[in-house]
Amino acid sequence: MKVKSILGGDTVIGARSIIGGNVWITKSVRPELVYAGNGKKSAAI
Repeated sequence: MKVKSILGGDTVIGARSIIGGNVWITKSVRPELVYAGNGKKSAAI
């Protein structure tokens, strides 16, 4: 079953991933990833 989301397309956020505030996700994120931004660019931690 496909679930519609605000991410659009087939973008998937992996299980137990943490996405920080003010971060733009443009492609799928693997499971158990912490993704945070510092105002200039975002990086996986």
